[in-house]
Amino acid sequence: MFKLFWLRSTGFPFDELDSLALPPDITSHAASHVASDTTSDPASDITSHAASHVASDPASAGASDNAPATLTAEDERRFQEHQTRARKTLAALLARPDAAEALLLSNPDALDRLTSLGESTGRAINSRARQRLRLGWSYLQRFHTKNDTCSFFGPLAWGEVDDASPTPLRADPLDPDRGTLHHRQVFFEHWVVDRLCAALSEDGRLREVLPLTLHSGCDVLGRRVRVPLGREIRVGADAARLLRLADEGTLDARTLDAAPPSARATVTRLVSAELRLPPGTGQPMRVIADVLRATGPSDELRPVLETLGDLEAMREEFETAGRERRRELFGEMGQALTSIGVDTRRRQGEMYVGRFPVYEDCRRNLALTMGEPLARSLRERLTPVMRLFRTVAECAAARLHDRYAKVHATLPRDEDGTVDFLVFLQAVRGPEAARAHEEVAGELREILRTAWSGQAGDDTDEVTLPRDGLTRIAAALVAATPDHHRFADVLGVGIASPDVLLAARDQEALDSGDFRIVIGEVHPGVLTALQPVAMPFLDEASAKWAHAEADRLLAPGRTLLAAGDETYQRSRIDWPVVPNLWEIALPGSTSRCPPERRIPAGRGRIVERDGLLRFTDRRSGREEDVVTVLSTDLHRVLFGVAGEVLGGGLPQRIRRQGVELKRRSWTFDTAELPTPTRPAEVLAEYAAYAVWAQGHHLPRHCYFLADTEPKPIYLDWHNPLAVDTFAKTVHRAARVRLTEMSPGPDELWFRTEAGRFSSELRMSFVV
Repeated sequence: MFKLFWLRSTGFPFDELDSLALPPDITSHAASHVASDTTSDPASDITSHAASHVASDPASAGASDNAPATLTAEDERRFQEHQTRARKTLAALLARPDAAEALLLSNPDALDRLTSLGESTGRAINSRARQRLRLGWSYLQRFHTKNDTCSFFGPLAWGEVDDASPTPLRADPLDPDRGTLHHRQVFFEHWVVDRLCAALSEDGRLREVLPLTLHSGCDVLGRRVRVPLGREIRVGADAARLLRLADEGTLDARTLDAAPPSARATVTRLVSAELRLPPGTGQPMRVIADVLRATGPSDELRPVLETLGDLEAMREEFETAGRERRRELFGEMGQALTSIGVDTRRRQGEMYVGRFPVYEDCRRNLALTMGEPLARSLRERLTPVMRLFRTVAECAAARLHDRYAKVHATLPRDEDGTVDFLVFLQAVRGPEAARAHEEVAGELREILRTAWSGQAGDDTDEVTLPRDGLTRIAAALVAATPDHHRFADVLGVGIASPDVLLAARDQEALDSGDFRIVIGEVHPGVLTALQPVAMPFLDEASAKWAHAEADRLLAPGRTLLAAGDETYQRSRIDWPVVPNLWEIALPGSTSRCPPERRIPAGRGRIVERDGLLRFTDRRSGREEDVVTVLSTDLHRVLFGVAGEVLGGGLPQRIRRQGVELKRRSWTFDTAELPTPTRPAEVLAEYAAYAVWAQGHHLPRHCYFLADTEPKPIYLDWHNPLAVDTFAKTVHRAARVRLTEMSPGPDELWFRTEAGRFSSELRMSFVV
């Protein structure tokens, strides 16, 4: 178990959502049916007088056939009074300065649309008001229930395991004199840096100060040059000499300009002087400014240098500015970038590009210490679970390699029997790549579902896994993939990173050992404990240890493809740049490694040794297994199958040695659901859903995921606004899955003066 971990949480307390739920005087009729276990509390308590008196109106289709046929005017009046208050409360919660700032940093357009929400909450609900109410609830539920890593509404806190501490988990302020946040950090989005570099590279003066480098897809072979994809051209002696200099990074513009015209013409097509900064470069505006200053005094570049200084000043101001000033700064940054030729428009398919020029991350004023009782419990109980993920990863690697090998067998060979790496890469990542990844994931899902079905038992609510239960699942995988062990050294197969949730009444209960362990999402194959988004907040001593540990895991040296600049996202989980990390630079990508640990893709070859494909650098002889080099393929497969590894295909809750491996879930075709579309406005329509939920014994607090949505959405059956979002979403979907909220509202141990917060520990295991 990795020594370092970090806490993700919501930025707003869960308690505030209770103010939108139906009050006890409406739900008291069924209060006697409330279960004592909040994580499996049946929704019968929400049906109340209203829900048990469903009208026979067609709008209530889907309600219980046994329900009385009428709702009284008094029932409707009380419901409408509550909903009017709830709408006003929703508007008031979103109008608070901190919520408004969270909206600004999430979606300025949403902030504009919701500014006038409070003005219409007491009026009749028209289509426009309904859309705004639904938009407002969608953001509010996210801010209060989704553990995130984003600004102050998703702050993080670092923690460390201390086996000498007797306290399971201690949370201490970093600085008693500070408030909730210890500090904020604002960074330029990589798309800004990438597009700025591209715009400046078009300026001819940079050619005078930047080295002319060989295109990363090329390889100089004496008087021959290999160019993408696998073609070769012959060059003269002068051109060959210049290209060797470019390959070594020592060719400058003056030398090229002095060459014979024919050589110069040939070389110019194969080299470039590009300004590129890899993702995560610190203080990029200052780095770029230093490059420009190296060109010497220039009247034309002076405005660019001034703008770079302005951009850096605006970034610094953004860290401490208030909401209105931050909004102004967004506009001023966009104007500044446009003034120096940077295209700030969003392009189709680019999710993050162009939305904001900067982003903010925040550290809670908190330091966590995990003591021996909790550390020992997690090691003992979770290590066998993470070993199952290792088996899955080895099997996935074996199956991916099998597909790579079939493609490799069809490709042309060089005289030495090798295959050009770029030719191989294009073949395995061509139009059929996504289908191949899904095939591998589908095969593994089927094996896992079959194996888990044998563990299900007769209990429809919960499965208690025997001690050898995980061994049986692993055995099924191994039987179907007998050569999995040959891929035990693929980078990442022995790493699994679970989000660990602790269910306890409060800190005191946690200290006394009265808590449950719940496994959230598991991220196989990646080291989320050292996720780049959290690293800037790690203290110097811990960062030094973390880099040394990462270097040890990469020993004696591992080689990966560098991330593409255009596809980079700040949530990406990359290895830290350490001495044992090497990167292969493709055309269009920028390696984070220093020059001596960068391999241009054009030098790569694919060889087969003992039935396994390996990447080799023609110049240095450095080798790496192909599955490691193409590790993003493995990650796609593992992320696609991760939900099935711990019985995700079963509806039951699954426990092993007291650990909740999987929450209880329910899956429905949407044709089975009630049909009303306005449960937040009409009591009969709300009651239809309430009775339906009661009939299926659904818990009051849960999350639902429709097949049209990328992420789960919080649902409280007491809250008609939440039920309204559920109704709107499922009516556009074919299937929906509901999952109990666990830990439940009464088990959110992380509390401050503001209330209870949802949270999770992001951890990593090496098994």
